[in-house]
Amino acid sequence: MKTFWKISVFFFVCGFLEPCASATAVKRRPRFPINSVPNGENELCPKVRIGQDDLPGFDLISQFQVDKAASRRAIQRIVGSTALQVAYKLGTNVDFRIPTRHLYPGGLPEEYSFLTTFRMTGSTLEKHWSIWQIQDSSGKEQVGVKINGQTKSVAFSYKGLDGSLQSAAFSNLPSLFDSQWHKIMIGVERSSATLFVDCNRIESLPIKPRGQINVDGFAVLGKLVDNPQVSVPFELQWMLIHCDPLRPSRETCHELPVRITVSPLDHLPLPPR
Repeated sequence: MKTFWKISVFFFVCGFLEPCASATAVKRRPRFPINSVPNGENELCPKVRIGQDDLPGFDLISQFQVDKAASRRAIQRIVGSTALQVAYKLGTNVDFRIPTRHLYPGGLPEEYSFLTTFRMTGSTLEKHWSIWQIQDSSGKEQVGVKINGQTKSVAFSYKGLDGSLQSAAFSNLPSLFDSQWHKIMIGVERSSATLFVDCNRIESLPIKPRGQINVDGFAVLGKLVDNPQVSVPFELQWMLIHCDPLRPSRETCHELPVRITVSPLDHLPLPPR
């Protein structure tokens, strides 16, 4: 039987945030060294807010060079939630990671939002995985958004002041696990995290004071919680880190297909006339 070598695709940002990419056929995923000059900007988001619409956002698909991976046929470019949307099918054979120092040299801001449009199919619907995660130099999670197919929940995890990993878990989300396109957004404020699913506000949970992240690790996409070196297959259309924690409340979901919810009453027999 032929042995198929996994392709590890490592995308990193060079000086002045110009993207570089390398693809190497290897049997095991190596830990790549940081071999470019970090960005000199220490602040990801401005301290003074002129207005909500003036705050910047950072497109993770561009930062991770997902589109370039599709051009190199390392992953597949597919039709997204509508015929006008472009999405990407990420597989188990691709490892997307960027040195954290190149993206967030001063760490993450105290307040921000995470937004993504994605789809899970097949076995991924039952997995416990991180759609986005920041690891320290030893590969341990510091910040992330986790999706749990076993408990039908979403969790925002973060590093506490004492260095321990804390989590705000949003439970009872069975509609998220139906093989359809969904948009999840988490607004991270000073003392709370608020989840939106398909532009519907789900819940706001308290979070503890957060510690600074170690920027000597990596930011990664689509990893198993139990084994963060293993990639999880999923389809990605949009992913953004935005400096406004209230951005999710202003988002629309016009790009998502209209869903028809069937009521249990629809299955009852009609009363006799």
